Amino acid sequence: MEEVEHLYFAPKSENPSLFIMVFQVIVALVLMIGGAHMFVEGIEKISLSFGFSPLLFSLLVAPVATELPEKVNSVLWVWRGKDSLAVGNISGAMVFQSTIPVSFGVLFTDWNIEGLALISGIFAVVAASFVMTLSFAGKKLIPIGLTFGIIFYLTYIYMVLTGNGLTG
Repeated sequence: MEEVEHLYFAPKSENPSLFIMVFQVIVALVLMIGGAHMFVEGIEKISLSFGFSPLLFSLLVAPVATELPEKVNSVLWVWRGKDSLAVGNISGAMVFQSTIPVSFGVLFTDWNIEGLALISGIFAVVAASFVMTLSFAGKKLIPIGLTFGIIFYLTYIYMVLTGNGLTG
């Protein structure tokens, strides 16, 4: 079993109290929510200053900005020999990202999807279907299937930057 690092709020304690653990989790959640609000406001300001729609800019920047820390953590954990933490981190992040935020989006968003927003959704479904089909047929994950999505992503970036196609 891998050794868990000490809490920030009790760095010298081998067995911190439940209160300290819960307090650290609450502080971390407050910081994450505050950071998320700052991130969204920043994305909106930056996108408007460049003349992009905030939706389109967030579809290009937010996925990289939100997932990059997870990937860096996993690389660091693999480097430190904590492979199971790395796999758990990536798996947990993917499960969380595909359930909780999506659920809030479905419940609390007015659905008026058109233009490039619609194209991005279609691209995501087609790319995921391709990966699933290849994985099912080959009974394993195939690297080319996982990298196939980059074609859609680069096409989407081109469409956004050149203003080709639909408005939205």
